[in-house]
Amino acid sequence: MSIEIKDMPRMNCIAVRHVGPYHTMGRSFGKLDRVLRDRGIQSHTWIGYYFDDVEKTPPDELRSDCCAVLPAGAALPEAVESPEDGEVHLVSIPAGRYAVWHHVGPYTLLGEAWRGFMCEMETEKIGHPGPFAFEIYVDDVERTAPERLRTDLYEPVSP
Repeated sequence: MSIEIKDMPRMNCIAVRHVGPYHTMGRSFGKLDRVLRDRGIQSHTWIGYYFDDVEKTPPDELRSDCCAVLPAGAALPEAVESPEDGEVHLVSIPAGRYAVWHHVGPYTLLGEAWRGFMCEMETEKIGHPGPFAFEIYVDDVERTAPERLRTDLYEPVSP
């Protein structure tokens, strides 16, 4: 598998903060889904936004945001400076140049996919991991078999 370099626009999102192991984010995505339905917001782009390195941060302290890209004109929640676990807030994922790795398979294999991606970035001398990373979930988990789920992994790179 090869890495693609892609320029991405800024993405404004509504998010639910998750603190804990990344593989337990499902409950926070469930809350986000309820928040979107309650507000009548339809988003076609779901994102996992990660702030901590699993190699350096204890699992119970890992911070991430479960995000949905906001369509124009959506009702926004109040801005929150430092969100707590489970809190709804706004997130702006910065525009920029990103290394992208395409994963096909169940979400349970995403940790392995990230390790392969980071190894390939190092091998190809693409850059060093940035202060955040994110995943875009290409397929609807409720309509796609786990082995066919497509997830794009994004890591910022220097221009």
